[in-house]
Amino acid sequence: MAVQEHELPRERLLIRAAATRPIGEDLLVSAWGADGPIERLTGSGPHLWQSFRDGASVEEAADDVASRTGRPVTQVEAEVRRFANELVAANLAVWDHSQ
Repeated sequence: MAVQEHELPRERLLIRAAATRPIGEDLLVSAWGADGPIERLTGSGPHLWQSFRDGASVEEAADDVASRTGRPVTQVEAEVRRFANELVAANLAVWDHSQ
């Protein structure tokens, strides 16, 4: 009997509504209004922010970064996951457990 493989649910973020402003290649993000903290996203951060806002999973975002940079997905995925956790820690996103 063949063992059927099941695809694991993809991890997705729900990005909180936030004001954003590009500064050069960086992106300023504030989800708490004029008196709240502002996060400055640098490097791949602005691209990942938009990917997550567009509904990409961690895995899909990692695939995209890997194809743009020519780096292995296995290496990139850890960095994308770390960035996603940083967004959650900064209260800019929450993990979507609705799957």
